Amino acid sequence: MLRPTEEHFDVVLASECVLPKLYPLEPLVACLGAVIGPETVAYVAVELRTWHAFDPKARFFELCRDAGLGCETVPRDALDPDFVADDLEIWQVARSRKSPSPPPFVVERWGAGSAKVRARGVALELAEGDGVGAV
Repeated sequence: MLRPTEEHFDVVLASECVLPKLYPLEPLVACLGAVIGPETVAYVAVELRTWHAFDPKARFFELCRDAGLGCETVPRDALDPDFVADDLEIWQVARSRKSPSPPPFVVERWGAGSAKVRARGVALELAEGDGVGAV
């Protein structure tokens, strides 16, 4: 079981983690709860998929609430229009005591083993081999 630590990340990025047929949501939320500190904001990129047993979005938001995390969908108009798709959403997760009002989140470059994103006024350069990985 993951336990919260004294050290936390500023920003956590996760994608391809909400696949209910393959991965249960509970370990993902437990992991987020362990790495999200009082000032951390997590962004979870999700391809919206239909699952017959339950609504993955509703279940994820419920699990986050139960874990003391607030969760909101980042509005489409806050995203870079070049990287918006009808079947994709970005969920913002933060500690509940801090209301997670979505800031602009812009993907400036993506592909070929690197990415550049801007969140909360901070530009992040990500590259394969730099310790970047999925939650």
